Amino acid sequence: MDYSLSFGSYTFPRTFHPASVPQNSRVPITEIPRRDGGVLGDQRVAHKVITIQGMLRGDTAQDLRDAMDALLAALNDGRQQLTVWDDRYIYAVKQAVTTDYEPTSFKRYCNVSIQFLCDDPFWEAIEESSDTWASPSGSHDIEIGGNAPAVPTFEFTVGTGGELDIQLTCGDYGFTLTGTVQAGQVLVVNNLAMSVEIDALDYMSMFDFDFIRLTGGATNMLEYSSDGTATISQIVTKWRDRWY
Repeated sequence: MDYSLSFGSYTFPRTFHPASVPQNSRVPITEIPRRDGGVLGDQRVAHKVITIQGMLRGDTAQDLRDAMDALLAALNDGRQQLTVWDDRYIYAVKQAVTTDYEPTSFKRYCNVSIQFLCDDPFWEAIEESSDTWASPSGSHDIEIGGNAPAVPTFEFTVGTGGELDIQLTCGDYGFTLTGTVQAGQVLVVNNLAMSVEIDALDYMSMFDFDFIRLTGGATNMLEYSSDGTATISQIVTKWRDRWY
């Protein structure tokens, strides 16, 4: 793990640093007639506004202007991965840029402050993790890193074709997949996109109940059962560890 401040393909000069990385929550509150206080709803993680500050420098006025042009071009390239450390990122888009030129040195350096808006509030691991459960039956443990829930993708490989009727659960979350499948097909359940696909085609009609989240920094136990004539030869779980 090393310090690596970048946005998309742009690497910030070493004179830049993160100035503010807030951790806010959204908590709805309902007022009750004839009662003090109120009733709190579920706590949800709010979007982030991250502030990056630093100094652009140049030996000449042209060097400084070129550096500013490169920075602004990168910042206006849409939603990109913002990294502070080289092992995790967060998706961000430039919200605001302010500049401060010194009256006597405006040709050589400029102080810059950038606000990034992050719609997805979680930092995600650069490296994707994977677990293969061969001939699934009963229960299976998966170790999840990070400190926030991970949202996995499950790939179910069909061994024997026929009528599929399987259930996969993890704690309070779980779903069933029912329908006719053929040997060799791979059902992809993307819990983040809330989709079910075979060969990139929509098979959401096979799905029922809840999408699954995995607890960060803990051992998660998957439980599997099957009642149909079709069999699953393996379940591949893919995820990225996430942090608040």
